Amino acid sequence: MLFRNLIIQGLFVGLVATLITTMFMVLLKSKGKAILDLHLFFGKSLLHERAKDGIAAPFALILHLMIGSLLGLGYVYIFKVSVLTGIIFAVLVWLVMMLGLFPLFKKGIFGNKLDKKTKKKKCCEFKVWHLTLIFHLIYGIFLGFFAAL
Repeated sequence: MLFRNLIIQGLFVGLVATLITTMFMVLLKSKGKAILDLHLFFGKSLLHERAKDGIAAPFALILHLMIGSLLGLGYVYIFKVSVLTGIIFAVLVWLVMMLGLFPLFKKGIFGNKLDKKTKKKKCCEFKVWHLTLIFHLIYGIFLGFFAAL
């Protein structure tokens, strides 16, 4: 255990796992392998489609870091920490996003409406659900790993 206080440990490992995942998101986007900028997408979905990119993306990034930290807190309280349980937890979070948030934002189950819009670009190697699953698996691996220290 990294910390004696479970609350601090959960928030810390959630933040670290989210930061690492965000680095992978930025890397894939910079290499042209990502379908869309997920932070910009969620920022515009939450604020408004006409929100400026310079406001929407940072807003969503901060929100993403806060949510990732809080999920880390929930993880250390609910699960026996290990890499495997971190992955299981992350897949559950991913399913909530795919079956709850994307339909809420009118992007279809598993982001299928986004896939149709981005098919024309031919720059993207991953579908939305592939990309988000990869990111959540990265989050789960690091969440479980750091929480088990």
